[in-house]
Amino acid sequence: MRLHILSDIHDDYSAPSMGTYDVPADLEADAIIIAGDIAGRISRMGLRWLTRQHLRTGLPIILCAGNHDYWRGSLELEISRFRDRNAFPEGIHILDADELILGGVRFLGGTLWTDYNAYSDRWTAERDALRHMQDFKHIRCFDYQRKLQPHHLAEEHARYRTFLADRLATPFAGPTVVLTHHAPSPRSLIGGRATEPLDASYASDLEDLIRERGPDLWIHGHTHARHDYSIGGTRILCNPRGYNRAAQGRHRPAEVENAGFDPRLIIDTTDTRPLVSAANIEHAYARPDLFQWPFGKAPESRSAEEMAAEMQTFRERASRADPAAALRILDGAPDSENGE
Repeated sequence: MRLHILSDIHDDYSAPSMGTYDVPADLEADAIIIAGDIAGRISRMGLRWLTRQHLRTGLPIILCAGNHDYWRGSLELEISRFRDRNAFPEGIHILDADELILGGVRFLGGTLWTDYNAYSDRWTAERDALRHMQDFKHIRCFDYQRKLQPHHLAEEHARYRTFLADRLATPFAGPTVVLTHHAPSPRSLIGGRATEPLDASYASDLEDLIRERGPDLWIHGHTHARHDYSIGGTRILCNPRGYNRAAQGRHRPAEVENAGFDPRLIIDTTDTRPLVSAANIEHAYARPDLFQWPFGKAPESRSAEEMAAEMQTFRERASRADPAAALRILDGAPDSENGE
């Protein structure tokens, strides 16, 4: 099954300066997968955006809510309101500790939130979250009667985690895809680990669950940086668009926050290896079988001396800010500077 994957569209922020973001209508995909933070409150602006994309592309959409999708709503009520207002329940599917089987693929998911344990001091992580995360100003709970607190989100995280552990323990004949907004591993943070208390608001450590249960693919958002790596046999993938940077004068047009966003990213559930472009280059050449290579072409076997020379050439190209030449080497194309 071919999946178009994206997250963190934030169309409510970008539309005033860049216009409404639209998924390309000519994608050769079987479904659109969105890992949250779409266009504002999910039961209103978010649903309008999703309906527009479903009608434009004709593709089914599978999504989970992000933290922004609950803003100006209730933690307990927003998903049910979305479902009540959704005019295309067979074409737009929201996961909230739910299972969906589509095209022979099992999808499991929900927002996930966090347990605040990714950082070494949970108390400090919760304190900083309450101070700095806008969720606690914009989301209510208990039927709008109370302000949201970190422990409410930790309880929600436990609910999602229990659901995922139970469902992943049930065998399934086809591929299994997990969809969450929050990241399932600190590897998706800057530097690959939690170094500040607020990092725990973006990721939890579910690596033991991933290794034990082994879903084929885990898609997440929230971090506003692209990721593509493996934990055990599970591919972890994030393709966020991010906020937009407003135009500044005539010579600096508006642009999206994440320059690595791929608006046409499609992955096939029959091959869950990460793309080689996201890998450490030495590791990629040492174990080419672990990665997807450009045009399906893995490098030929090389001696240690040949590999070392090629790595040195690659580093020199990169240091001279010549990405085209570096990519030619990475892809196995002839090196014109050597006259080949």
